[in-house]
Amino acid sequence: MSHQSSGRLAIIPARAVDDRALTPALFRVLGALGCYGNRDGWAWLSLALLAERLGITKQTVGASLRDLERLGYLTKTAQFRSDGSQRVNLYRLLLDASLPVDRDRRPQEADLPAEEEPDDGVPPDDFNPHFLTGGTAQFLTGGTALGLTHERPMLTSQENVGPASAEAGGAPPLDTKETTENMDAQTLEQIVAVQSPS
Repeated sequence: MSHQSSGRLAIIPARAVDDRALTPALFRVLGALGCYGNRDGWAWLSLALLAERLGITKQTVGASLRDLERLGYLTKTAQFRSDGSQRVNLYRLLLDASLPVDRDRRPQEADLPAEEEPDDGVPPDDFNPHFLTGGTAQFLTGGTALGLTHERPMLTSQENVGPASAEAGGAPPLDTKETTENMDAQTLEQIVAVQSPS
């Protein structure tokens, strides 16, 4: 069996990004090995191929693969021909193993400050929508939010403009229910078409 061809993507365990024990050099070797792995993590290739690809010696590749095996990122199986000569090794990237807590760079739950309220992406009940200048406005239509980016306030009715808001220099309040009820589907489509990035 000859070695595997390199893919366009490298499949490696995500835990490698957060592992304190994984040096940048080991991470590169793991990434290079991941270029040759299939979707189940199996790869077969020679040390010479990895060494050439990474610009390092075969000895360094061999030592790195032993370290990666010790750290739980792969297993290695030697393969032999019928005449007893050795073929390329078979490697299995261990994609589903967990990272030991003492090696995890990410803060643990006990280290995180307590949150006052969870951020579930839903505005609070007392949310008062106003126009946003130079930002993103959302028109709520039947429970659907359309994100519209605009450079200036989009005034939909003269009733929303009053002397108090103009004198205060603030943006006029938006009555989303009244505004969207008075808009037909064609108007909403035109707003989306004008405001969507090209």
